[in-house]
Order: sequence, then structure tokens, then C-alpha cells
Amino acid sequence: MYKKSIQVAAAAIINTSGEVLIAKRPDDKHQGGKWEFPGGKIEQGETVLDALTRELHEELAIQVVTANPLIQITYEYPEKIVQLDVWQVTEFSGDPIGNEGQSIQWVAKTQLFNFQFPPANRPILQALLLPDYYLISGDFEDQADCLRRVQAAIASGIKLIQLRTTEKPIPLDLVKALADYCYQTNVQLLIKQSNCSREIYNLKGISGVHLTVAELMDCNGAVITQYQKQGCLVAASCHNAEEIVKANALALDFITLSPIQPTASHPGQLGLGWKTAQQLIKLAQCPVYCLGGLSSSDVGQARQVGSQGVAGISQFWPS
Repeated sequence: MYKKSIQVAAAAIINTSGEVLIAKRPDDKHQGGKWEFPGGKIEQGETVLDALTRELHEELAIQVVTANPLIQITYEYPEKIVQLDVWQVTEFSGDPIGNEGQSIQWVAKTQLFNFQFPPANRPILQALLLPDYYLISGDFEDQADCLRRVQAAIASGIKLIQLRTTEKPIPLDLVKALADYCYQTNVQLLIKQSNCSREIYNLKGISGVHLTVAELMDCNGAVITQYQKQGCLVAASCHNAEEIVKANALALDFITLSPIQPTASHPGQLGLGWKTAQQLIKLAQCPVYCLGGLSSSDVGQARQVGSQGVAGISQFWPS
């Protein structure tokens, strides 16, 4: 059956306190009564930014000053397909008002999940909570050395970490020490699923699990639901369209896409390049971190192709 496809520009408007502006949909509209990010349909001949600027002026009586891409989502409802192109507006002029009679509210990012949004908006909520950089831990000599490196990374501004180790079982004392420090510093710590026993993922300070490609392709929705009901983030490593489609089916919280560029750890393996990465990112229904041969200076390019940001080992793991 043919479904109408609608292209929508939406804005996550951030004020100087870091709060996000949300608006309530009219009861008689599709997904009526739920909260949303302001915006509207992209008219023929408009760029996304043009549409966003027009819609925000009409709906909220504000003018966009600074805006950057956040995430692109395609969501299929029973009655139609919605293509959301979401931008983060970090500077604007004017005081927002419900120009069309709609209720609006400033909300702390951490409180957004307490509001009812249309299903297509879930990845947007997650994108707003995730940082620009995802550190994957590298080699370390012992527990003290690992903790020292993690502390240095956090001091440099890292807010999302994956503990990557081949040790099985993973030393519980190491995980407890890292989890405790990450909890104290409000940093999210993920553990490889193969290392993540119930005892570990129930620790205060463990934010979630990261699946390898093999684990992703062998996983089922019940496992993911169990993790997410416990409040755990679930991420996975992806390299191609097939793996991204599987991640979509499991409704993962975010993924990594690699390798973007050739890396020393995989000599002879060609990178995807930014053009192919952009095409693959468009398939994803969750935030995507670009990984492989990248540094912090690549975050702008990553954002321009629709990525959440940059992940890395060697570029982010302190010496």
C-alpha cells in the first residue's frame, strides 16, 4: 500500500541554561496531545534551514541565529512515513511564545523522557543526551593504570566511555573502580556485552552495554528490551547496511560506524570515506558515532554528514 512521505524540519532549541524547548501538538492532529520539537513541513524549493527558520518564526516568533544538524530520522507510521531532519538551535533572537496557541515548555535534557513524544522522536531524545565524543579504552598495564587513564580522559572533557578489554572474566574490582569514578563525575560507562554479567550491569555507574558485530547479528529484541528496562543504554558496532538495519530492528540507543578512514590497526583495509558514511548514516534510526582514523578535529565533518560525533581509541586514550 502506498504511504505518503512527509519531509519535516524540526528544531531542538537550547537556551542559555541548557534546557530544550518542546511544544504540545493540537489534539486534532496526527499524534495529537503529545509533545514535539517545533518545526514543520519542508516546502518545495526550501532548504532544511530555510524551512526551519520560517517555521520557528511562524510558530514561536523567534529568529534563528545559530543552528547545526543534529540527526536525521525516517519513521514509518501505519498511515504515513515521516522524514525528520532535526537541527540544534543554540542561538536565537526573541522570546518564544506559542504563536499558534500551542503550549510550550522549557525542559532539562535529562527530564525529556518524562514527557510523551511521538515514536519517531525517541532517537532525537537520545541524541540530545549523548556527547560529541565516545572514548573506547585502549591498552593499559593494570587496574591503577586504567583508572589513571580514565581519570585523565574525563578531565579532558570525555563524557562517554566504553571499557574495551579482552580479559574474560573481566576483573570485577576494575569495573567497580571505574564505575564508581564515572558515577561521581557524571560520565556514562559502557561495558562489552560479553563481559557484562548481571552483577556488573547492576552496578551504580554502569550506563549500558556495547555489542560486537557478531553479538549484534545474533541478538534478539527480548535481550535488548531486558537491558533497556533496566535503564541500560545498548550500543553496537556496525560496518555496513545489513548491520545498521539489524540495529534499527532492535531499536538500539546508538551505534558506531567504521572504519571511516584507513587505520593502523587494520592495515590494507580501505575506509568507507565520508560520502559512503553519509549514505549509511541516513539508514540508521539512532545516533551514529563515526569511528576509524579520526580525531577530535573531525567532529565538525562528522556532524555535517549526520553523525552524532566521533569515536576513537588511539586519539582519545591518554598515554
